[in-house]
Amino acid sequence: MKSITCCLILLIAFSAKAQIVSGSLEEATCYFPPSPEFPGGMDSLFTFINNNITWAQSQTTVQGKVYVQFTVNEKGVVSNVKLVKGLYKPCDLEALLVVKTLPKWKPVMIDGTPQKTKMMIPISFEL
Repeated sequence: MKSITCCLILLIAFSAKAQIVSGSLEEATCYFPPSPEFPGGMDSLFTFINNNITWAQSQTTVQGKVYVQFTVNEKGVVSNVKLVKGLYKPCDLEALLVVKTLPKWKPVMIDGTPQKTKMMIPISFEL
């Protein structure tokens, strides 16, 4: 049975500072910037990928993940789609094609201004 799973890893910037005094943590701060929103949320993103990916699994026994990086621009359009880590050429090409066909996202807004954001999706190909 064909089972394709995917999960979204956002490229998140961390800002942290810590001061250790006598083995204890004095102060720690972490900052997680906002991320773009896929229409309908993460479940809709997974559904879109699963419904739109075609994979001739009967022709291969390859399993694993393909990592695809892309940018959600200020208008919410997916652009600059790139293969970060491939698995097998047909899987790589299919993952790139599906990410290129993603609909518009809700872009990140900072102080009322839409921002360009880089993201990465690992797409799993399993038999």
